[in-house]
Amino acid sequence: MITKTTKLQKKTLKLIDEINIIIKEIPVKMTLRQIWYQIIAKRILVKNPSNYKKVSRASVKGRRAGLIDKTKIIDPERFRDLREYWYQTAREFFDYKTSYESLKEYLTGYYVHKWHKQPKYVEIWTEKGALVTVFKPITTRIGVTLIVCKGYASYTILLEGAKRIQKECKERGIDKATILYFGDYDPSGKRISKVVREELTFLGTCINFVEVALTSAQIDYFDLSLIPLNKKDKNYSWFMQNYAEYGSQGCELDALKADILQGIIEKAILEHYDQEIFEQVETERQEEISKMTLEAEKLLSKMGVE
Repeated sequence: MITKTTKLQKKTLKLIDEINIIIKEIPVKMTLRQIWYQIIAKRILVKNPSNYKKVSRASVKGRRAGLIDKTKIIDPERFRDLREYWYQTAREFFDYKTSYESLKEYLTGYYVHKWHKQPKYVEIWTEKGALVTVFKPITTRIGVTLIVCKGYASYTILLEGAKRIQKECKERGIDKATILYFGDYDPSGKRISKVVREELTFLGTCINFVEVALTSAQIDYFDLSLIPLNKKDKNYSWFMQNYAEYGSQGCELDALKADILQGIIEKAILEHYDQEIFEQVETERQEEISKMTLEAEKLLSKMGVE
């Protein structure tokens, strides 16, 4: 198990112990908020935002240090649009579709994933929950996993992401995955990008992390309006040291028109996509459908079904 060797304070260790007791008492996977309400019910802490943050930080530190079972805490609130089921072979398709009553109708459903045999594995990550309706039509059509963090990615999202990326790379025989990141050009947006990249790498993923948007070049090219930065943001000083092209001003990803952003998303994905391989796979799929059609007709004829 990979863990971060961080020295934990006694108060944090005590909270980790309490979280483990709650997890053991309730034998189902729990959200952090469910654990929080159990903490309140047991009168371990009083209900206020500061104490909730303490429990949240303790749960992250505990999982990082290997003191809390990483599989016991879930995060259903953050959006995940993962790849759908597909079939690798015609045999797998037949095994899965067991009803012969509508066999002919099933045949055209033999689907090979758009990234089958592609030399790269790509995911889209963004902090912007409000832009799901802009991203999803593109990622769904091209067959790319979309992860929307709604701000900072929770540790649960990062754990799941690392596990999924490792699995996909192993199954596809790929050494490195490509993460295309979209976020605001401000202290939080740039820090989120840094955290996601570093945490996924720490959790054992080998990734090519690309900040697609928002960049200063895009702000200039599309003449986007700048807005004053929040100087109270804890990442303000860090941002000013690394991204000070516009002084104390920044820009949100939302400033891009939806059609322009969709064009950027699609272009970024297709830069990692081999169209010739897709066409070859599609030809093979059509050939398999033709073979299945002949076999289905023979079978249905034997069964007296027209």
